Amino acid sequence: MKERQKKLSINVSGKNQNTNRSTATYNLGIPNSWMAALGLDENNRDVILYFDSENQEVIIEKNPIPKESKNIKSMKAEFERIKKAKQRMFDMETKEKAQKELFDFKMELKRRMDQEQKEFEIEQKKRIEKERAEFFEKIDKEFV
Repeated sequence: MKERQKKLSINVSGKNQNTNRSTATYNLGIPNSWMAALGLDENNRDVILYFDSENQEVIIEKNPIPKESKNIKSMKAEFERIKKAKQRMFDMETKEKAQKELFDFKMELKRRMDQEQKEFEIEQKKRIEKERAEFFEKIDKEFV
C-alpha cells in the first residue's frame, strides 16, 4: 500500500442566512498515477466514497457502473414521449401504430444498450490486459 502525506484544501463560503454558519468544501489532490491505476481519467471519473467513522477512514472506489450515455438518456426521453402519446390514444388504429413504435423503440434501445455494454467490456478487458502487462513487466525488472 502506498502512502502520501497531503494537506486538504478548504474553501469557506459566506454565512448561511438561515443558520448563521459558514459552509466549507474540502478538496484533496490525489496523484495522477493512483487515479490511472484505478482506471480514472477525464472521461471516466465516477467514484464511490465510503466513510468509516469507526476507523477514521475515507475510501475511494471506482464506480463499476458507468453513467448513462447521452444517447441512452435521449432514448429514454423519446420513450417517455411515445409512452405519453400512447396513453392519449383512443382509437384502435392509432393505438396499434403507437404499439409498433414502442416495440421498435424497445428493440433499438436493447440493440444500443447491448452495443454500449460490449464497448464497456472491451475497454475493461484492455485495461486489465494493460495492468497485467505492466505487472509482469515490473516483476521482470525486479527479478531479472
